[in-house]
Amino acid sequence: MPRATDGSPHHSLSRARLHDEMTKTGPSRAGEPPATSEAAGSTMAEAHPPDSTENIHDVVAQHGPAHTIHSHHDHEAGHHHVTSYHGEHKPGHTAGDGFTHHSTHGSHHEAHKQHGHALGIGHEASESPEFESGEREGAEEAANIPGMK
Repeated sequence: MPRATDGSPHHSLSRARLHDEMTKTGPSRAGEPPATSEAAGSTMAEAHPPDSTENIHDVVAQHGPAHTIHSHHDHEAGHHHVTSYHGEHKPGHTAGDGFTHHSTHGSHHEAHKQHGHALGIGHEASESPEFESGEREGAEEAANIPGMK
């Protein structure tokens, strides 16, 4: 049976090491966030670009749906950041034809709704008469599949 340096038995070597680390740093209370410096907090705030002035629906219409979406939820501050990458833009590389859209929201519900908009869900093109007629045709074809009646 693995043991920590103080001799206490543990079910695995990783737990024994964790016990050793905890005795070095001291116990923390459950649910208490780890201590951070003010400098670390300001770095996180600076990591988010300013909100885009373009409407997300216009970005999707011009550059296509997002291929990558990053979210950061800061529940304590009440900020929910959504960054979406469209066209040729990729995280860390924004050269070429594309667009990076950033927005900040007051709730996680609004941020998640923004995800859908960035992916083109609920976009006007998906609610067009052509889309609806194609949907009806697909349903008629499915009705002719044996065993699907």
